[in-house]
Amino acid sequence: MQIISVADIEILLEEVNHEDDLPFWASLWPAARGLAAFLWADQHIAGIKALELGAGTGLPGIVAALRGAHVVQTDFIPDALVFCQENAALNGAETIRQVLADWRTFQVPGRFPLIFGSDILYEPALHVNLVEIMDKKLAPGGRILIADPGRKTVMQFLQLAEAAGFAWDVEEIFIPGEPALHHVRGNKPTAIDILKLSRLE
Repeated sequence: MQIISVADIEILLEEVNHEDDLPFWASLWPAARGLAAFLWADQHIAGIKALELGAGTGLPGIVAALRGAHVVQTDFIPDALVFCQENAALNGAETIRQVLADWRTFQVPGRFPLIFGSDILYEPALHVNLVEIMDKKLAPGGRILIADPGRKTVMQFLQLAEAAGFAWDVEEIFIPGEPALHHVRGNKPTAIDILKLSRLE
């Protein structure tokens, strides 16, 4: 699989004037790789509708589409969705479309049996918005998957999710280290937490 991303994010950071414009979406982060691997092994996504939140370069959504899901990728950065479109075309993912959407004013119609996102919990101020989207957009009996690299903000998010009526579980997976970082940490596998959420019965 081929994914176009930005090689040196520092160059983009120099051009940022507002925190909403921080180009974190432009890199292929370990959590996205972890979620992609998890979705590739999932035997229950063929034919279902899926919503990706904070799509970035689009890898998890593309993998879900290649596994047969009908995916709506969302991000609030237009350039991110351009990358998603290019990467989807590059990998032959056809059951996928991109929608510009801000969590603070989320207007994507419909409900989804699967909602997922990777490394989307770094901004605590948006956790309330994220839980509200989960509550409104998760179809009955649906599930939510969030890949996280172990950020300290996770428990705050999970507490909000619990208060909104969600149960959760965590599965730790390991992905191969980045070859480019071999000299730094010996190319050791990276641990990624897969947060699994569903509504309490």
